[in-house]
Amino acid sequence: MTITVTTMYTFDMPKFVYVQIKGAEKPARIKAETFEKIEGTGGGLNRLVLKDGETVVAEIKGAEIQGWWIQDE
Repeated sequence: MTITVTTMYTFDMPKFVYVQIKGAEKPARIKAETFEKIEGTGGGLNRLVLKDGETVVAEIKGAEIQGWWIQDE
């Protein structure tokens, strides 16, 4: 049995999501209006999906992510 939990954040205005990816010196800075955190069985992060309007601007596998945060700029 596989259980998937999705948490979606919708911002009033575009925000920047920073994602620290394994092996990268600096975090990726991604402008997005919608942010989905998808977790698999056991609560482990499966992937992050970031959208600007209806367009997917980034989809990152959880195994590649060391950390992430949302920031106003």
